[in-house]
Amino acid sequence: MLRGLAMTEIIVRGPKRDLHSGMYGGPALNPIRALTKALGALHDAKGRVRVPGFYDGIEKPSAKQLKQWKSLGFSEKSFLGDIGLKEPHGEERYSVLEQVWARPTLEFNGITGGYQGTGSKTVIPAEASAKITCRLVPGQDPKAVIKAVETFLKSQLPDDARVKFLGGNGGKAIA
Repeated sequence: MLRGLAMTEIIVRGPKRDLHSGMYGGPALNPIRALTKALGALHDAKGRVRVPGFYDGIEKPSAKQLKQWKSLGFSEKSFLGDIGLKEPHGEERYSVLEQVWARPTLEFNGITGGYQGTGSKTVIPAEASAKITCRLVPGQDPKAVIKAVETFLKSQLPDDARVKFLGGNGGKAIA
């Protein structure tokens, strides 16, 4: 199976210009803080995506498939060790093979906002953004998934935050 793809970019705007934190730190909406709070709400403590409807329609592997996968002699430890990791960080109750072959994901591929140069600059940025992709499994509709993700993210932002989404291309999983 080849997992499908759905993507979006969220841009969160707060004040109409960058602000000095000595003057506005505290009362001014910080788009980075608002964005990271919203992004942090997308997954629960067990790695499950919290977006309502995200898992709708997914086709789970059969008991026969799961048995076949277990018989492959796949080493999660070696797989992750090859990239410098010790343990899986996806959905807790699923094996690494299940996570890679049969489970949808929601990942952050880039995040930006505020001062990016050398040293420090005490700025509250006017905007922050993040690129998000979802790997999809059979039964998931890319457009419905992105709509659900965007709706959830909007619900996590404070009233003063203005949000814009830049949708991308995507495609359904191939079984």
